[in-house]
Amino acid sequence: MTRAARPFLLIGIAWMILLCGCAALTMIWPGWLTRWEQAPALPESAARLSLGQAGEVLAVASNGTVYELRYGTYQADSSWGSGPSGAPAIGMHCAPAQRRNLILPPPGKVVSRVGESCAYMESSYRLEAVLLENGEVWTWEHERYAYAELFTMCGLLAAFVMGVPFFAMAVGLKITQKIKKIPE
Repeated sequence: MTRAARPFLLIGIAWMILLCGCAALTMIWPGWLTRWEQAPALPESAARLSLGQAGEVLAVASNGTVYELRYGTYQADSSWGSGPSGAPAIGMHCAPAQRRNLILPPPGKVVSRVGESCAYMESSYRLEAVLLENGEVWTWEHERYAYAELFTMCGLLAAFVMGVPFFAMAVGLKITQKIKKIPE
C-alpha cells in the first residue's frame, strides 16, 4: 500500500467503526446510558412485583396486601398507594416489555422484575421496575421520539456518505499503485 493511501484508509476505517458504534448504541440498543433510580420506600416488605390489568406497577406484600407505584417521571412525584387504581403507570397502549434495550444491571440482586412498553403517536416509552433482595424498588425508564430517531438515521446516513470517499480514495490509490507495477 502506498504511503498516500494509508491515511485515507485509516481515516475511513476509523470513521466507519465510529459510525457503526453510534448506530448500534442509538438505534439497536436505545437507552444504554440510562441509569437506575431508586423508588420511594414501600410501606412494608414486598415479596414480588407484578403488572396490573391496566399496566400498573404493583408490589405484593407477603401478607397479600397490594401496593401500587404511583409513578412520576421525576422521582419526587412517585409514591406508593394501596391497591390497583386501574391507571397505567406510564400511559395508555402499554404491553409487557420486550427485552430489546441494552439495560445496565440493577444495583443489587433482583428478586422480582417487571417491565412495560407504551407506544404513542410520535414516541415510545419503556419502564422497568425491580425489587431487590434488600426490599428496595428501583426503576429504569427510557423514552424514544420518532423525530429524533429520524434525525439520527439521516445523520448516520450522511456520515456514511461522507466516509465512503475516504475508502474510494484509498482503493483508487491502491489500484493505481498496482497498475504502475504491471510491466508493459
